[in-house]
Amino acid sequence: MSPKTEKPMALGIGSDVLYVLDGGPCKGQNRPAKVVQTFGPEVVNLQVFIDGANDGYHGPAGLVWQTSIKHDSEKAPGTWHWPEEE
Repeated sequence: MSPKTEKPMALGIGSDVLYVLDGGPCKGQNRPAKVVQTFGPEVVNLQVFIDGANDGYHGPAGLVWQTSIKHDSEKAPGTWHWPEEE
């Protein structure tokens, strides 16, 4: 089985990406996110779909707004990356 790799796409408002949680009990885990603003090819504002209080966040309706988030294919906490394909 080959390793998973990022599936790069055209980045824009409405793009689906993954955000790496930067805190709480699930730090380092991926959560789905929607791009709501772009600042060049690698920095975005996101609405992140969290697992409620389980992730240590208390956003309305399971959403957290994250601003000026940088792309990182190494998937460091507090960054975004493209969904992986097998």
